[in-house]
Amino acid sequence: MRRFLNTIIKYLLFIPIFYSLILSTAQATEKPPKINAESSILIDANTGQVLYSKEENTKHFPASTTKILTALVVLDNTNLNDIVTIGHNPPLADGSSIGLKEGEKFTVETLLTGLLLESGNDCAEALAEHVGGSINNFAKMMNEKAKELGCNDSNFENPSGLPNNKHVTTAHDLALIMKAALKNPDYVRISRIICTQLPASNLNGEKRWVNNHNHLLNKNSKYYYKYTLAGKSGYTDVAKHTFVISGEKNGEKLIAVFLKANDKVKNYEDMAKLLDYGFNNFKDIKLYSKGYKVDDLKITKDLSIPILLGDNVLFTTEKSKDEHIDKSLKYNLPKNIKRRELKKGDVICEADVIVNGKKVSTVNLLSGGNHDYNFKIGVYEFISNNLIAVIIVSIIILITIISTIIFIIKKRKKKKFQKKWKHVINRKK
Repeated sequence: MRRFLNTIIKYLLFIPIFYSLILSTAQATEKPPKINAESSILIDANTGQVLYSKEENTKHFPASTTKILTALVVLDNTNLNDIVTIGHNPPLADGSSIGLKEGEKFTVETLLTGLLLESGNDCAEALAEHVGGSINNFAKMMNEKAKELGCNDSNFENPSGLPNNKHVTTAHDLALIMKAALKNPDYVRISRIICTQLPASNLNGEKRWVNNHNHLLNKNSKYYYKYTLAGKSGYTDVAKHTFVISGEKNGEKLIAVFLKANDKVKNYEDMAKLLDYGFNNFKDIKLYSKGYKVDDLKITKDLSIPILLGDNVLFTTEKSKDEHIDKSLKYNLPKNIKRRELKKGDVICEADVIVNGKKVSTVNLLSGGNHDYNFKIGVYEFISNNLIAVIIVSIIILITIISTIIFIIKKRKKKKFQKKWKHVINRKK
């Protein structure tokens, strides 16, 4: 009987341990899927934090994923309603096209639609010539934009992604380019069109249909992924299959990049799996809200301007971890900030967002009020910045004034004395 009771007690003691093991296993972060592409990365589009990577800094040929950057440069430098006249060279472009003809006229938006849906190389060259004047000059603009976005391992030679030994990028850099593209509502809107008819040609009245080759976006595709936001595919014999995909679920945005994948079907499956991995295991938490007052910029004794955060500050963390977050903002105000005229909303400087001792992002600090620089403020600022020197100089000036006054008084007394006793002094002489 005693042995039986001991056995029961042991089982009862084991039950909570057993359930705790089950719960801890259920809450643990999943392992990322195995990816068939040679290089890949998954980032949070809101925070830029890397959630998964595989050879993310290895250089590869991007093929038509290049066109994300092409579209971004075009959107930065044109209006959608601008008219583009097709020149001699674009209709001769190699590879995929929508069949443009020399002398046709289309809006920038129409050509962007052909670029992003049908991956038209003729559209890429027509837009490049319109914006840059030439392919070479447009490529320079692409590289300037890439550097601005922090792409340090990329070089672009053309707007289409046609093979060129010098035309290379990395999974990491493409993720940064897509992160910027997602901030442009026109890029996202056009990228999400499934199928559309383009306006008639001004030459012969021909109307062209274009279809989106992002199969994750199409509900009729077996690769359809319901959280797909926007993406761009690519393929050449040397680049193999390339893809940049973004997804959004409950406000969280993710970007996944795949370079040099040999298996197209597996690549599509990997995209959904990697995005699911990100959505299932990571979450964004808000560290600071847009408009949060960081500091007060003291202009004068009676005037201060609040310094505000220009945007929400988010941080991506694993759902399974109850992570302690030690947050702070590190910034240095410009030395001449008090001498600048400021309007409400003007960017003052950038602040580094520090989490647990590490920089994770940056955010703009904005002026929370208006400030007109004038002589009174200039005097106040000079005194505030040079208080010790001003005190020393003031003391010296005061001593000099007092000494001068004393000297003058003595001199006057002496003259008065000499005048009063002049006859006595002359008698002694």
